[in-house]
Amino acid sequence: MQVDGETVRDLDRWIDPVQSRITLDGTVVLPRTGTAIVVFNKPRGFITTLSDPEGRPTVRDALPEPFASDRALRPVGRLDRASAGLLLFTDDTDVAERLLSPATKLEKEYRVKVRPALDLEALEAWRRGIDIGDETKTAPAQVEVEKVSPKSAVVRVTLKEGRNRQIRRMAEASGSRVEWLVRVRFGPIELGELAPGEARIADTLERRGLGLPAR
Repeated sequence: MQVDGETVRDLDRWIDPVQSRITLDGTVVLPRTGTAIVVFNKPRGFITTLSDPEGRPTVRDALPEPFASDRALRPVGRLDRASAGLLLFTDDTDVAERLLSPATKLEKEYRVKVRPALDLEALEAWRRGIDIGDETKTAPAQVEVEKVSPKSAVVRVTLKEGRNRQIRRMAEASGSRVEWLVRVRFGPIELGELAPGEARIADTLERRGLGLPAR
């Protein structure tokens, strides 16, 4: 095993689990100090799966090292190929299921550009809950208009549920279409200044906000 390029044989050697670069037989690994939570800014054009039989680029292809080499990490939920923004990864399937459960009531917040702009009736329908087909009505959403022009608008949408392509289907039901969509928050974790394609380990406060121990 090597830590920051130095071969280590002393098993009692102290390492920084966040900053140290650890390799085993040439493969970068992440130290295990409890459940791993990785915060990733997914770029557009990548599907949220770890492999694809059609050869399309996946989120694993977009992850930077050392995270890409950690085969235990799995995405928490999905962002479709055309969407971008905050995507969590974890190595604990039970934690992933809990974070996605409606019972946990973790909010997901998105910035969305729609064309044409939503009128007042559509905005109120999103806030009450809207029929998106297949006899499916959404739960009430928080919707704030951030910017509006004669032909389009940027809105912030906060959901407590996560149906397939939900916001895109909400827009279609209102006679609009989504031009771009970026998830900016998952529960207590915000995208912040993390650039597309960058990833980091969740900090202590974020882990506690998810109901996890600090480490």
